[in-house]
Amino acid sequence: MAVTDRDGPRARPGGEHPRTADHGVQFVAFLGAYRDPGVLTPWAGALLGALLTTWVTFVPCFLFILLGAPYVERLRHNAAISAALTDITAAVVGVIANLALYFAEHTLFSTVSAERPAPSPCSSRCCTRSIWSRSGSP
Repeated sequence: MAVTDRDGPRARPGGEHPRTADHGVQFVAFLGAYRDPGVLTPWAGALLGALLTTWVTFVPCFLFILLGAPYVERLRHNAAISAALTDITAAVVGVIANLALYFAEHTLFSTVSAERPAPSPCSSRCCTRSIWSRSGSP
């Protein structure tokens, strides 16, 4: 079954497109440069603004990957840094899981309660104990 515009916004779970944020940044740069192009014509300023935004959005990502990959492989052999990277990975997975639950809750249910349970004091104690046990502190 095809999704059409008359099905409404609920028919598209997760928004418009996975790359909406990138396109949004490019579009805003295009409009901003079109509105105030400086010494250029509005279209030349808009195209330059969109191209510049695309360049500064994607080039650092590629540089981090291409230039940093050999160093990350060397860090795997360092026990302390490897443990820290494992903890960071766990934190990122937790944030992604939290966002997934948030979006699932708001997508699947028409009304959502604003009340949230208080965080458990046990979870912070367990986290603190695991950090202390790795660092050797009491």
